[in-house]
Amino acid sequence: MQTSSSTKKSKSGAYYQIIVRSKSELIFRDKQDYGDFLSLFNNYLHMNNSVDVLAYCLRPNDFCFLVFESKDKEISRLMQHVLTDYNRFYHDKYQINDLLSDGDCTKNIVQDDKIMDISRKIHISSNDWIDCEYSSIRAYFYDDDPTWINKKHIVDKFGSAKKYLKFLQEC
Repeated sequence: MQTSSSTKKSKSGAYYQIIVRSKSELIFRDKQDYGDFLSLFNNYLHMNNSVDVLAYCLRPNDFCFLVFESKDKEISRLMQHVLTDYNRFYHDKYQINDLLSDGDCTKNIVQDDKIMDISRKIHISSNDWIDCEYSSIRAYFYDDDPTWINKKHIVDKFGSAKKYLKFLQEC
């Protein structure tokens, strides 16, 4: 996983933006692909209590997460497991080898003052962002799944989901 950092990590943890892009194939071809990926992610996330997911959006050719890591190297470990298993699933379904590799995944540290901007960028990245089925936006405004979204980091900065929505709409 490529890492870029312009600030030092604090002792209590750090925020990261994870971006994964496929170079040639669609990552998600149908609803089952999205569901299987989220199921894999959910399973590995529940085995890891050192990573909080604040925001995500899955699109056909890429996906992005905003996460908080409380223990060093846990995001890299989590993503390695998810990408390896999703590659296996994808190969079994479509007979395509190595859809996603470490080179396709970037982990950027996010400074505290940029968390809201990154969450906005992730949440409004799809055309139908307010109703996007494969985004954490539904967890914020509809109390929809996934339940593993930790809304506290973002909502605490605004005081309510309604104020967060107003922030998202100010683009």
